[in-house]
Amino acid sequence: MDNNDLNNNASPPPENLFEAGRNAGYADGRRDGYNAGYNAGFKNGYSAGFEDARRTVIPGSAGAQVQVQEVAPVQVQEGAAVASNAAVQPVPVRQVKAMTSLPPVDQVPVKVRKIRSAYSRAGLGLVAFSKFYELLATVLLFIGAGLVMIPYAKTFLDSFSTFDRSSPSALLNDIVEWFKPILSSPTGTLLAIAYAVASALGIAAALLILRLILSNRHYEPIQKARLPFGSWLAVIFICFFVWVAGILVGNFTEMFVPGGESSMEELVELLGWRILPFYAYAMFGAPVFEELACRKLLCDRLHKYGQWPAAVISGLLFGLLHGNSGQFFLAFFIGIVFACVYMKTGKIIHTILLHFMINTVATVPDVLYLAGIDLGWYFYIGLGGLALVGLICLLACRKSRVFDLTRMPVENPSRHVFANRGMLIAVIAGTVSIVVTGVYTTCLNALAYGPLQLLNLISVALVIVAVLIAVSAVSKMGTAAPAIDETGAAPGAPDTAAVQEVAQEPVPESVPEYTAPEA
Repeated sequence: MDNNDLNNNASPPPENLFEAGRNAGYADGRRDGYNAGYNAGFKNGYSAGFEDARRTVIPGSAGAQVQVQEVAPVQVQEGAAVASNAAVQPVPVRQVKAMTSLPPVDQVPVKVRKIRSAYSRAGLGLVAFSKFYELLATVLLFIGAGLVMIPYAKTFLDSFSTFDRSSPSALLNDIVEWFKPILSSPTGTLLAIAYAVASALGIAAALLILRLILSNRHYEPIQKARLPFGSWLAVIFICFFVWVAGILVGNFTEMFVPGGESSMEELVELLGWRILPFYAYAMFGAPVFEELACRKLLCDRLHKYGQWPAAVISGLLFGLLHGNSGQFFLAFFIGIVFACVYMKTGKIIHTILLHFMINTVATVPDVLYLAGIDLGWYFYIGLGGLALVGLICLLACRKSRVFDLTRMPVENPSRHVFANRGMLIAVIAGTVSIVVTGVYTTCLNALAYGPLQLLNLISVALVIVAVLIAVSAVSKMGTAAPAIDETGAAPGAPDTAAVQEVAQEPVPESVPEYTAPEA
């Protein structure tokens, strides 16, 4: 039988596709597919042969044990007619099964040092992002505010001699009182604009720093997909539930602790409509930059090592990024939901819009208050109703596609996620910062408003508890699949020598004729 005879043969019936495809595809498939796919794959390690080379070797199912993509010009599925320029020799089924028994996607062995490297860079990157943003935004704000306040410099210096300098707190209080009339004037609008511009420029520059630290070493784009309308509706309600739950956990002690107005409420009273630039940044700028940092850049580099651990770490770092116990739980809970949505859709615009929705709803009471409309308890009752629907949706959809995430292909993932320089610095530094800030603020409030303010330390303690729970939760997000050691060897991996031996066998000159089995 020559090649022309082979070309004239009709494709075998579908039920025999695997048998005929294996026979036909191995002329080029054995030489190019095994040689390029497996030999090159083992050169880079078994993990590279599947983890990075899912584009190269795709595990087949019952219908086709071997599929070679990009490296082999012959596609197994096309049957016997594809082998027009090559001879074909059947390969023993035992050999085929030995070299194609690959585990599921979330059980593929990977090098543990890659996991540690990815999470270490993520932790260091978020710390650098946070601190660089705070530093640059503060410097830019001082520059902008200094330029705006130049006309008031002489007046401030003249008044400074009259300030109470018996203690730092008394001096700070007099300075704040001196500034209040200025904030209520048109100059307050310029200061609000200076804050918004400084924040936007600072976080944009910090985003570039984060991008440089993360690099592309672990980058793998998330495949884009669509969620059904019902899933989107459920996600929106779930966002309201985790938002309310985060607020209650982080600020529940305020229900028992009387005190003065919050700094935000005082600012609204002083600035009035001049506070709109501040709200504009919170509604439009913060969602874009924060989602790019904590979802896009992080999840694109962590998801291939397990989507569930990536979602939890994205939420945890997002919470620590906010730097206070009141916002930590809100950001932690909702960050996990946003990460799940992003890793299922691959579109960052979706989480930006969800973030915009939350921030917008949060500003509604203040904006309406400025317009003379006080929602009062109506706002909280409505928010509670949405949260209740969200809780029902969460219970009903906890096993839906949105939360059907892969696990890390190692046992005890916490050892690899947290036991590295970057994550240790990020988690310890973030937690200590929140605790120190919370204790200091609570002690000051206790001196001003009474010892009952010390109950706020419960919220601070809960931050530590939440971090420990996150570490414990990540430890259960692994699989029993063993990780590859530093040499690249994995238990149960195909024998490299056997692969090379098969790939180097000479190709026969004749092609065995295909005979369809009797019905």
